[in-house]
Amino acid sequence: MVAKAEPRSPLRHVFMLGAGFSNTIHDAMPTLDQVGKVVALRIVDRPALGELPGAVRAALRKGSVPGGDLEAWLSTLAAPPPYVSEIEAHFYAGIFAQVALDIGNEIEANEAKVLVGDPPHWLVRLVRIWNVTGATVITFNYDTLVEHAAVRPIWPWGERWPNVAFDLLKVHGSINWWRARGAALGSDVTEQKLLPGWGADKREDTPVSDERVLIPPIVAKGSFYDLSFIRRQWQRARAALESATALFVLGYRLPANDLAAAALVGQHLAGGAKVIVVNRSPDTPASVLEMNGKPADRIVGGADCIPAFVTEYETMLATELGPVLVQRLDTQNALEWDLPLLAAIIEGGKLRVILDATDQADRLVLHASQNEKYGEEVDKALKTRVLRSKLATMVAEKRGLVIRLGDRDHVVLGLSDVTYSAGRFLGVEA
Repeated sequence: MVAKAEPRSPLRHVFMLGAGFSNTIHDAMPTLDQVGKVVALRIVDRPALGELPGAVRAALRKGSVPGGDLEAWLSTLAAPPPYVSEIEAHFYAGIFAQVALDIGNEIEANEAKVLVGDPPHWLVRLVRIWNVTGATVITFNYDTLVEHAAVRPIWPWGERWPNVAFDLLKVHGSINWWRARGAALGSDVTEQKLLPGWGADKREDTPVSDERVLIPPIVAKGSFYDLSFIRRQWQRARAALESATALFVLGYRLPANDLAAAALVGQHLAGGAKVIVVNRSPDTPASVLEMNGKPADRIVGGADCIPAFVTEYETMLATELGPVLVQRLDTQNALEWDLPLLAAIIEGGKLRVILDATDQADRLVLHASQNEKYGEEVDKALKTRVLRSKLATMVAEKRGLVIRLGDRDHVVLGLSDVTYSAGRFLGVEA
């Protein structure tokens, strides 16, 4: 098992991701409704289709999901109503298995297109924040775009997937998880290498086992949770929610008929945790949360809501991380050695000596040098003990901490004792 990195500024923040999150990364990633239409066209000629009711066959031939709801239709196939005969139920099971396979194939094909080029900058920033704060990320998506965004070393200290500090829980399975057909219920899964792209190397396309571990979006999942590996994902999700201080629902519509997901939040989210919904069409998730006794404290909507939220979230962290940074500094040797401060800014991968600090109404500003050759200015650098004194005042006044380089302010996310060729520093990560 790969050792897990430690978060530098731990917060108890939980994120829930749905199809809208992946679609925001790239519009080639299909939503659930889009997947349903593609799958309907793929299975229209399957022999078992003849056992389905005429209205269902007619809808599929038109490229439509029966009843217009993929989840409801899959639920009927997976757990047939009592009027379905035993023979029909066997055909339903076969169709259900084929649909689940087609869903995985469709998502993988689209993901391969997305992985050409570079990930969007907002995603890189968000993954970096998750890594610094040790976030728990609960995703209902099958794709591996989050993993791919963390494959490249996470700047500045170089963690990379799977040795990262955030916890990614894939409660509906993953396109790169496989198991043997008919394997015992307690069996674990085999993880296939990631698709090539965004820093991942080429892999063999041959499946590593018989069938993908995908839990389709159905109302009651029942036996689909029998795999111990999947159960552990849900149990860890519950534990994270029970201690969370904030829940962020990004691009996930939280369908009311997904009973397990609705109950997970409604019954186990910690009291007092803030709930923020970020969705292009936020009414549905906000309504489901309200019905489950967890009304949203804030709702962010609109076409570019997720990238806009990431910027807003960074700003929010400027204040929230203050006490965490003080605690971090007090447990390191940097104070004893009174190390010089070195800014590590993600924008352009810049390392700069911090020369001064000034107080403003809402923030403490650390001023970074314009000189790229930071080794030349070590003697001019602000020292750790001065920073510690100013941080105490900043936290008491509930202000934020930023690094200013030129005319831009960058939110400070973490502090680390680091050594470079020019010497030993307190790295100030922003």
